[in-house]
Amino acid sequence: MSDSSSELKQLHKDLCDTDKALEEGLRKEASTWSWGIGRLKTGPRTIYPTTVATIFAILIVLALISGILLISLGVQSGNLGGPLIVGALFSAGAFVSQFWAVGYQRYQEIRNFVFENEWNDVKELAQKKAMLLKEIEKLQGSADKLHHKPKEG
Repeated sequence: MSDSSSELKQLHKDLCDTDKALEEGLRKEASTWSWGIGRLKTGPRTIYPTTVATIFAILIVLALISGILLISLGVQSGNLGGPLIVGALFSAGAFVSQFWAVGYQRYQEIRNFVFENEWNDVKELAQKKAMLLKEIEKLQGSADKLHHKPKEG
């Protein structure tokens, strides 16, 4: 009985570790991008969405601060300050929604690819997770049968 319980705990721990490794693998693969113009191309680079979002957020904050400063400096420069503030607000909203949509789509594409096609590292982790879940179900099923013996008599 104790043997089954300790094996079940170990399987749950292995499942948790495998799940973390699987998510990290998916996150890394989803963050690999490449870009180029004509023949000038960069190789695949790992650019995490948080890095791109941080750069864009800094640009938006700079536009917002510039707009506030231009408004406070005077009437002529104030004509440019208002549009800078409004533009910063609109671009922030547009970027967040677009970035989220593209990032989520990329994550789902890679997740579907991992679970439907052959893929080495992440595919193996997904198979290990499925195996661990089956072992846990099997052990829990046998433990339930031991606890629920029919009454004799």
